[in-house]
Amino acid sequence: ACDDASSEVACDDASGTVAGSSRLRAILDPGDYRVIVDRYATGSLAGTYHLSLRTFAAVPGARCAEPITLPPNTDVTGDTSGAVTRAAPCSGGTAPQIFYRLTIPARTRANFSLRATGSQGSSYAVFDGCADTLCARSGISVGRAGFLGNDTDVPRDVLVGVSSQSASAAAAYTLRVDLVPLSPNT
Repeated sequence: ACDDASSEVACDDASGTVAGSSRLRAILDPGDYRVIVDRYATGSLAGTYHLSLRTFAAVPGARCAEPITLPPNTDVTGDTSGAVTRAAPCSGGTAPQIFYRLTIPARTRANFSLRATGSQGSSYAVFDGCADTLCARSGISVGRAGFLGNDTDVPRDVLVGVSSQSASAAAAYTLRVDLVPLSPNT
């Protein structure tokens, strides 16, 4: 089970494409690690198993703690094929995300739009920190745009995570955030 955050650096319970199988991608610091395989649930899904391990280079924005700066008023294209970290807790998704950082200036509205550029749909979540359980805003790539207003007198730093709508297929996308000053009466 994946329930011991004090000793597990990565864990997966059956997110593979075959029933009872697991697929795990994780970014680990250099060092020695142990891999533990245990039986899935109860019943007949126990016994022999096949384990394969390989290394890969993480893409920019693959870690929530190391997001890519998102330039405002500019189309940003990307794809989630190199994403590793599962969706932000606030999004409720299971697909890995690419993370961006955005500063919304004081008294400004951020208008988000996300468009799928391939056959797989994508979604986004906007949140204040990597451990957030509530999204400030979220949306999907079917022509629906969203916005987040900053009606305070100080800039607001947010994170934007883009993921595929499928846990097993990557998504290509175009993300855009337009910053629009709020009128003095709002």
